Amino acid sequence: MTLEEQVKENLSAVMSLDHFGYQDDTAGHEHHPGRNGGAHVTAIIVSKDFEGEKLLNRHKMVYGALGSLMGNDIHAFSMKTFTPDEWANQKS
Repeated sequence: MTLEEQVKENLSAVMSLDHFGYQDDTAGHEHHPGRNGGAHVTAIIVSKDFEGEKLLNRHKMVYGALGSLMGNDIHAFSMKTFTPDEWANQKS
């Protein structure tokens, strides 16, 4: 299973995903000081489970779902989180 599939599976286990975008940015960070392996990932996560949640709580939900992937398989995880309505407004 790829890292992208693992991330999506972990997220899907705890929230509904209306959209999931994944980008591996590792190549641009190969010589990053302090990097001991692990991917640099950027993700867009759209879920109705984010409705009514502040940004900090949304990020806590995502990091909780990623669990042991953080610090092992993933060195850095950048995310943008949206409700379906927020996402629809982003695209217009």
